[in-house]
Amino acid sequence: MFSLFSAIKNLREQVGDLDYEDLAGGKLPVPLWSITSGNDLEACLVLLDDFWSSMARRVPGDMVVGVPARNALVITSTQSPATIQLLRDVVMETHRRATNHSLTQHLLVRRDLGWEVFNSAASPASTHPVSAGNPKPAQSGGEILHVSLDEPAMAAAIAEARRRIPEFKALLDSPQAGVTVHVPWVCGDLREVYEANLVGLKGDDLEVEFTPAYAPGPVRTKCKMAEILDWTVYHQNGQQTGGFTTRTMRQK
Repeated sequence: MFSLFSAIKNLREQVGDLDYEDLAGGKLPVPLWSITSGNDLEACLVLLDDFWSSMARRVPGDMVVGVPARNALVITSTQSPATIQLLRDVVMETHRRATNHSLTQHLLVRRDLGWEVFNSAASPASTHPVSAGNPKPAQSGGEILHVSLDEPAMAAAIAEARRRIPEFKALLDSPQAGVTVHVPWVCGDLREVYEANLVGLKGDDLEVEFTPAYAPGPVRTKCKMAEILDWTVYHQNGQQTGGFTTRTMRQK
């Protein structure tokens, strides 16, 4: 695992020249800046305090941003409701068009050198529930799992979870109390594994939600069934199926 400090340092070194485009075309009181960095690093810029110090000179008032996909970052100010509405529209459309790299439709506001969920953010698009009943939240709203995927016991547990994917699919067709999956997450040089809530399903395409340690709110993204490292189905009678890597970690 990379430390957060080292990851941010490496991220800063990977970010090259930034392109700035005013999506409002100069027609609104405050610009709506779309930032392009290349290499799908745009959303990771939320981690770089020096970047936001420079943006503060361009944007009056508190900065409101959208990160609807890994390669999308749009920025405006609390001083222009009209531009915020355009920001909402851009975020919703970008999120809709994103495939495997969609993040969140929530807007964020920068205050006191940190991030908060903007209280006027657009509501996330509704998703079809995976099953009846209330989903069981992942631990801590999306627990980061400090695991070594190269250890023989862990590799065997992942192989078992993937071997039993047909069983997982069959269980998804019956009522459950909730479903979590273990998914790899890459943002710049951050390489982590999270226990995420399963919030949407279409064939082998999964939509999952978790909260990275450095993010102010939940991240929603998509992955393939074959990409998950583990799965757990929580039954309505209190029992559960799966959790192969979880059992391995507990045994250690």
